Amino acid sequence: GTRHQAAHRIAQQKGNLVVAVSERRNKITVYYGKFRYLLNEIGDLLTKSSQAITALEKYSLAIEKNHVNLSILEFDNMVTLYDIVECVRMYGLLFRMSEELIEYMAELGSEGRLIKIQYEEIMLNKNESFDALIKDYKISNETAEKIGLRVKSLTKEELLDDEKIVCLLGFDTNIINLDEKIEPRGYGLLSNITKISKKDREILVREFSNVQSILMSTASDIAKIKGVSKYKAEHINKSLKRIKNRAVIDRE
Repeated sequence: GTRHQAAHRIAQQKGNLVVAVSERRNKITVYYGKFRYLLNEIGDLLTKSSQAITALEKYSLAIEKNHVNLSILEFDNMVTLYDIVECVRMYGLLFRMSEELIEYMAELGSEGRLIKIQYEEIMLNKNESFDALIKDYKISNETAEKIGLRVKSLTKEELLDDEKIVCLLGFDTNIINLDEKIEPRGYGLLSNITKISKKDREILVREFSNVQSILMSTASDIAKIKGVSKYKAEHINKSLKRIKNRAVIDRE
């Protein structure tokens, strides 16, 4: 243990990265300042990474299922706060598991190439869809980015607490209940349309203010908006019709 104590002391005094190797215990410890980390066996890391990937896939599938359900409810104007809480919770659990997996991949280095590919595939567009969800349903004056960071910082126990999530979105639990119907602004709906920019989505949400108004709009209504061309308006209108048809099929 003397060499490990010396390594820790040097790391704190010099501020350098110090690696201590114990041949007898077959352990490698990394020290940096006050930080201390015991490296895991490659086999253990691969097992933990595989388990984390399985959990990540489970949360990802739950999120996709929630989004399909939300799309149907949005078209029917029947979204409740409970539906949003469930979806936000799944994202929170996904991001918590993601952070754990990132640590495993960092330690695995080149041995974790396959895990990294799987991870990137599962996490593709998850941050963007989460941001759209928060923008759609928050009533807090805080930005969606700040609310998202707060959700990601919640513990697993806190994510299972409905009130925690409700409060982060800006709702007062003394006034509103989970069965309360709430109306989305349209960020999630519009994010399903290709060839329109983030700026286009902001313009459309500002003009129509909610999903039902967007759905009832015609191509000529959209073309009247400053900054939206006739071609883009027709593309948006046709895309909305396709999304609505897909929602009808999903409902059946």
